[in-house]
Amino acid sequence: MLEIETKIKIDNIILLKKKLEKFNAKNCAILDQIDTYYNYPVESRDFSKTDEALRLRKTTESDPITLKKLKEVVDLTYKGPNLDKEIKTRIEHVCHVIEAEKIEEILKALSFKDVISINKHREVFELNYNDNKIEVLIDIIENLPGSYFEAEILVKDDKMIEYYKNVLFSFIQECGYSKKDILPDTYLEMVLEKIAKKY
Repeated sequence: MLEIETKIKIDNIILLKKKLEKFNAKNCAILDQIDTYYNYPVESRDFSKTDEALRLRKTTESDPITLKKLKEVVDLTYKGPNLDKEIKTRIEHVCHVIEAEKIEEILKALSFKDVISINKHREVFELNYNDNKIEVLIDIIENLPGSYFEAEILVKDDKMIEYYKNVLFSFIQECGYSKKDILPDTYLEMVLEKIAKKY
């Protein structure tokens, strides 16, 4: 599966939500996530240099209206290098995990290095834009200022990348943003860069 996404820093969450209303966006869930990133144990394949990611994500999902906790899930995800210069486009493989502690033990036994854990508060919306399903995420990230707006589409056929890129470009434009507003870095890269500046 290919994930095509845009990430934009926003100043006003309420204004963005009002814009989403005109697309009849459905507020699906509120998620609190802990993302732990691992690096390959062999220096010849440093994920920070190959633009890959291995992430163990622990998610607590709550109802967006009642805020009642609904469930807790754990996923192990591999993300490949970015395939496009204009927009984040990566191969993504996701595996649902039943026993998170066992996976952590396996990764440690294989000498995978725990790089960092990032806490994230996320609101999830789904909408139909010109007959295309788009998932919209509004994120608050620990150690990063402000809020962030992601719009993403999952694609099976790599021949459709250009088409879906243009769908996302058109969508963010209708939300009041442009290509220039798209952030090229991942949250992992942004957090690590901020930490590095402290030292």
